[in-house]
Amino acid sequence: MSTVHAKDSAEQLRRTGISPALASFATGASTTILTIAATLVSLRSDASRESLFLVLSWTMYASAACTAIVFGWILLDSIRHSLRELSHLSELEAHVPRLIRFRRRLEQVQISIDGDALIRYECEVESAPGASAPWLTFPILCGADPDGPEWQSFSIKEVSVDGVEFDPALALTKKARSRILNNPRFEHIVLEEGAVRVPISLEPNRRRCTFVIEVEMARMYASILNADLQEDSYFADIAYITDEISVHIKGVDNLRLFCSSRADYRVQASQFSGELLDTTESHLQSASCSMSRGVQWRSTSAKIGYRYEIPISAQRLAG
Repeated sequence: MSTVHAKDSAEQLRRTGISPALASFATGASTTILTIAATLVSLRSDASRESLFLVLSWTMYASAACTAIVFGWILLDSIRHSLRELSHLSELEAHVPRLIRFRRRLEQVQISIDGDALIRYECEVESAPGASAPWLTFPILCGADPDGPEWQSFSIKEVSVDGVEFDPALALTKKARSRILNNPRFEHIVLEEGAVRVPISLEPNRRRCTFVIEVEMARMYASILNADLQEDSYFADIAYITDEISVHIKGVDNLRLFCSSRADYRVQASQFSGELLDTTESHLQSASCSMSRGVQWRSTSAKIGYRYEIPISAQRLAG
């Protein structure tokens, strides 16, 4: 934390045109010049040892006082900058949606040899104190063949809340079909975006529940064994404040999955739906991604507004 504060203080001083290093150098140089000048003046006037010692002592006292003033000024400026940053964070936090908070989010992904995927979301959510949240909207995104039938790329197989099942067909809302331009990886597909409306029914006397959504995606990862591409990505979008997320991606039907060796990060974190790469967050989350019986990633730091991409490759096993 002290390192962060020092960097913030240095940044603030750079903005005001004053460098802490320059201020420290000027103080040290002034101390040295005053000490030398006092010594030369005393020697030239044939001062006694006691007088010379007295002059040098007062010179050092004055220099020490100037040094203390300079460093005190740097410290006060650092504190002022930190308080301003805390004020900005408080204002930002006041606008963060906190009606629903994901305490735990588990995603289990099974990819078959033909590229079909079965994804099971198991989430524990909590509502804000005194609030009521009858519904929760969970986004679903899947790639589809532009020449194929519409809205056949995925289907909802299960929706349940605390073990009580609901009709999956009634829970799905079809939102949009779109194309991604200027990206070779997605130029041959249409993105179908849907949303699952989950009846969580949270109230002041019932603030927590666990819901399950199971989605089947047709040939979502068909390109993973393509000779030209040989890789694909799994995406996790964080639309609500999420304390803990775990993702386990594994292959079935003699398909072995592992982290892509051509990607810069095992977990690539970005904001604004993938537009802005966060290298620090990518490094941090990649460290917790492993290849144990597939690809596994777990994060226990609170987050919101991030998109996490996990590049994966596959190998067809004999047998």
